[in-house]
Amino acid sequence: MHKITQNMYNTYGSSQGWESLLVWWRVTRASVSPTRSSTAEAVSTLRSGQRLPYRFAAPFAIAIVALLAGCATQETPQQRAERIEPMLSAAGFHMLPADTPSRIAETQRLTQLKVRYFIDNGKPRYWFNDPVNCHCVYVGGEKNYQQYEQIRLSQQAAQQQVEAARLNEDAAEQEQMNMMLWPGPFLY
Repeated sequence: MHKITQNMYNTYGSSQGWESLLVWWRVTRASVSPTRSSTAEAVSTLRSGQRLPYRFAAPFAIAIVALLAGCATQETPQQRAERIEPMLSAAGFHMLPADTPSRIAETQRLTQLKVRYFIDNGKPRYWFNDPVNCHCVYVGGEKNYQQYEQIRLSQQAAQQQVEAARLNEDAAEQEQMNMMLWPGPFLY
């Protein structure tokens, strides 16, 4: 007899004990391993209106969270215009309203809500088309654009500082919470 078979024979007392152990192992393995029939059972469970097994819950929850996070961080055109227009005005850009049908048609043709430039007499001229909020075009020169960039970068730095302060505050609150939950060495 083979050594493993001999050990099983000694453990279970007969070859029938060994056979029943082998049958038990096959049944257990078949019930654990995923097969096409288990997938078909999951689909039929869905169609019958019963609850899904928990193994489908985690990927579904992750997909929902990713979708909601993407929607929450998206800036609307109205918000973008309201954020950029004050910076352009502060930098000295001039607002040209689209008050005639030909100007309105021109604003529909231009790139919307992005600072762009063109060359006029060898000098760059910058413009920002806003058909959403003010229905106008902001126009400025190189000096105005440099001021706009400085304002934009300073606001971005201020926003990063606010975010860092919020994260520090959250970390301090978490540390305080951990200290409240952890009894420390003096309470043993």
